[in-house]
Amino acid sequence: MVSLGGAAARRGDGRRVSQICVEIVSRRHLNGQAGFAAVDALVALVILSTTLAMGLVATDSARKVAASAAAIRRAEALARDLLADSPYRVGISSGRSAGLDWRLEVTPLSPVSTAERSRLCQASAAIRAGARGRTFTLTTVDACRPETTS
Repeated sequence: MVSLGGAAARRGDGRRVSQICVEIVSRRHLNGQAGFAAVDALVALVILSTTLAMGLVATDSARKVAASAAAIRRAEALARDLLADSPYRVGISSGRSAGLDWRLEVTPLSPVSTAERSRLCQASAAIRAGARGRTFTLTTVDACRPETTS
C-alpha cells in the first residue's frame, strides 16, 4: 500500500494513488527486479521439499537397521540360552519362542567306544526370524553328559 501523505491522501484522490502504483511497478520492470521474489520462493520450496524427503528416507533406513539389530540381539540371546541350558541329548529338537523358530542339533564328535565321560558333542542352535527371516547359527563343543548319551 502506498501512502501519499498530505492533502491528496485526505481527499481520497484515487487517480493520484493509481498513478504512483503504476510508476513503482514500471520502475521494478526497468531495474530487472520483477520475478525474482517468485523464483526465490520456488527455490526455497525445492530445497525444503528435498530436505524433507531425504530426512524421511534416512528415518526409514534407521528404523529398518534398528529392527534388524533388535532381531539379531533376540536371536543371539535365544541361541545362547538354548546352548547353555540344553542337556546335550544327542538328536534334534525344535520349537518356537518369542516369535523366533529354533532348532537345536546335538551330534557326538567322538565314537561311542570311548569313555562316556570324555565323549564330546557338538551342539548347534539355528534361529530363524519368521518364515522368510534370516537364519542365525551358533555352534559350540562341550562334553556330553553321561546320563543323556544313551
